[in-house]
Amino acid sequence: MASPNTKPEWKCVQCGKCCFMYGCMVPASDADLERWKSEGRQDILEKAKVVTDPKTGRIIAAELWFNPQTGREYVYCPWIRKKKSLISGREKAVCLIHDTKPQYCRDYVCRKHLK
Repeated sequence: MASPNTKPEWKCVQCGKCCFMYGCMVPASDADLERWKSEGRQDILEKAKVVTDPKTGRIIAAELWFNPQTGREYVYCPWIRKKKSLISGREKAVCLIHDTKPQYCRDYVCRKHLK
């Protein structure tokens, strides 16, 4: 039996269901926001809704993904795309910000694909 601190073993099959179903309910951590600032990723930061304490300016909460023009929440993650694999011919989901995606997404475990 795995310890409570051990992540379950699973393999992402790039179906994209997590991004299309839950990708608009993603919190951003302080570390995510700092990383995106240091990387100059204004394209990501502009899609975050950050709530700060008016007295201290400290971040209280940060949620993703919001349309910067309308302020409305996206229906699904704006960074996910479906692409056909040249090798297998099957369609798979590709994250356009995979290398810097939110920690919440990095930690996500799909129960359907647990080993």
